[in-house]
Amino acid sequence: MNKKLINSGLIFLMAFPFLINITFMGRTTSITYGTTESWIGFFTSYAGGIFGGLIGGLFTYLGVKQTISNQARQKYIDEFPGKINLLRETILELEKNMIYLAIMNILLKVSSHLKIHQRILIQCRF
Repeated sequence: MNKKLINSGLIFLMAFPFLINITFMGRTTSITYGTTESWIGFFTSYAGGIFGGLIGGLFTYLGVKQTISNQARQKYIDEFPGKINLLRETILELEKNMIYLAIMNILLKVSSHLKIHQRILIQCRF
């Protein structure tokens, strides 16, 4: 629906001078002031204002879009080293935890073997 409204507005803006030309330039009325040369000046100024505004708006939009893209890229570049350091610290911490868990696993196995050996020794004494 928004596109229909924009298209209708653009068609009206482009058709408006032609409607004025057909309405007022075809015959002389009390509303019509000026000569044909002045009306031609009006039409060219009107069309130039519309098309100049559209072209200016287009370039402004493209400039803003490029600026936002550059800012996002620069933010990514600026934050990347911090993310790498955080990842390294996390990996080191995980490696420490894995080593700790491996040592605890070995100690539990040794402990369980010792308990078995102690039971066997206790049973052998009797």
